[in-house]
Amino acid sequence: MSCAQDTTAILSEKDTSVYYISYIDSLTTRLLGVYKVNSLIYLPKDSEIIAYLPNKPFNIGIGADYRWLGLNIAFNFPFINNDNDRFGDTQFFDAQFNLYSRKFVADLFFQVTKGYYLNNPDDLIPDWDSDEPYLRPDLRVTALGVDWAYIFNHEKYSYRAAFTQNEWQLHSTGTPLLGGYLNSVHFDADSSLIPFSVRPELPDEANVEEGVFINLGISFGYAHSFVIKEHWFTNFSLVYGFGMNVSRTYLDLPEKTEENYVSPHMKAIARVALGYNSHKWYIGGSSVLQLNTVPTYTAGSSLYLLGNFRINLVRRFNLNLKRKYLIPLIRL
Repeated sequence: MSCAQDTTAILSEKDTSVYYISYIDSLTTRLLGVYKVNSLIYLPKDSEIIAYLPNKPFNIGIGADYRWLGLNIAFNFPFINNDNDRFGDTQFFDAQFNLYSRKFVADLFFQVTKGYYLNNPDDLIPDWDSDEPYLRPDLRVTALGVDWAYIFNHEKYSYRAAFTQNEWQLHSTGTPLLGGYLNSVHFDADSSLIPFSVRPELPDEANVEEGVFINLGISFGYAHSFVIKEHWFTNFSLVYGFGMNVSRTYLDLPEKTEENYVSPHMKAIARVALGYNSHKWYIGGSSVLQLNTVPTYTAGSSLYLLGNFRINLVRRFNLNLKRKYLIPLIRL
């Protein structure tokens, strides 16, 4: 469906053959809050889950989109994020791009994060008697990747309505998705990911201190948008990926040991959004999360979780004077 057809659809909101309205020619402005995540979760078979989390801030900012150009700027306010004394100081570079075209959806990410904390030391370390988390300032994770999917029902289904706010989904509909991915994850630390007091309980091959993982595969899934009375919506999509993983790990042993192997790989990407949408206003929240399996050794595996949570308050401004007469036909 072309942009001209989308704009003409403004003349008839009640026309059930029109599933979305495009505001690509309008200036879309927003206030936003965003929290980005990237966690390394270690899963030894004979131990509790070891989950390392970064101490990342909740950022507040502004943004705007016009046609195919968009920019969001968010800031870290110290009066909101002032817990470095407890959870440690995480240093990071985090670039996540969620791209939504008419026929395709894609994610690109490049993350470098150093400084994590263990969120469950009481479950892992028998003599842990502190309320403070277990800090790992030496742990660094670098992740780089891209994934994409084709939107089969692109003439009716709009990702943009929920996630970039420059369209308006009028009726409920869904679509199958088919795509692929290419990702790389590298982590390294001064010593094993397993806390020292837990190491005697696990085999030597569990003491991984560094790993490099490259995975490639295909993905498929489904997305659906539920719309109530044209304005209220819930949007979700779930994509599963299957492929191959090439790994190299280094063990924290008296003599540093290297292991190389090829193994199956699985991942999942979930998108969820809900809120209120209209001709001029949008208010809602959204989340994009992806979970990658990282087979670190024969006695267990790891998971790498990345993504973001967003809240948006959006106001659109019509910049197309030739179509200004169409605005009164919209019910707010």
